[in-house]
Amino acid sequence: MIVQLLCTILEVAERNGGRGGREDEGYWRRSVRQLIRNLVGLLLIANGRVTVPDLYRLVVSAPTHPDQLKSEEWKQQSFCFQCLAAADKKSKSPRDQRDLELIADYFMLEFPTLSEKTRSVIVSSFTSMVDVLNRNLLYDLFSTTTTVRPEDTFDGKIIIVDLPVKEFAEVGQFAGVLWKFVWQRAVERRNLEEHPRPVFLFVDEFQHFLTSHDSLFQTTAVVSCGHGLPDPEYLEPAGRVRRR
Repeated sequence: MIVQLLCTILEVAERNGGRGGREDEGYWRRSVRQLIRNLVGLLLIANGRVTVPDLYRLVVSAPTHPDQLKSEEWKQQSFCFQCLAAADKKSKSPRDQRDLELIADYFMLEFPTLSEKTRSVIVSSFTSMVDVLNRNLLYDLFSTTTTVRPEDTFDGKIIIVDLPVKEFAEVGQFAGVLWKFVWQRAVERRNLEEHPRPVFLFVDEFQHFLTSHDSLFQTTAVVSCGHGLPDPEYLEPAGRVRRR
């Protein structure tokens, strides 16, 4: 989910920047997603948690040339190498061991041998996106502690993201997209027998917050009857994007 969340933010950032229409656009999108997948996977195995500051530290300390892997000085200074070493020492499940082998191959074999131009485009595509998440209001909201969870709406609470795009620009857009995505995923995972309360998603100026995940969410947003609940009329759409 973390990988998909970051890719969703990247999708919005690229749309804002007017990128698109290039013949090789698919390659760059897959390459950035590959980078994100390896960054997130390494942090989860090494530290058991993922933070935006650590994602940034990881990518800027990754090797850019095979010779660096032989340098003791680089190893001591590189957060990427330290995470690889920590992950290697951890007790791992067979699945994590297999994933770590792929991650190590990526950072120690594939990434440093990419052409400088290709690697710089991939890295800058990622760092330019997380730079916004790593600063000021978005950092405070999403990289520190909180008492609010998407699942709170299952208990009847209403979560309001009061960061209008006209006032907060990209920061407000990213915050809205982040909350919308994690709320949608929470709704999709919920147990209807334990949480049968109808929920809703209201998005003002929805055009600023649309992502490719919305169409998939909408296809499964209406809950069908037959879950053993006492009153079929209690079953309502699990989520809805409403227009003004």
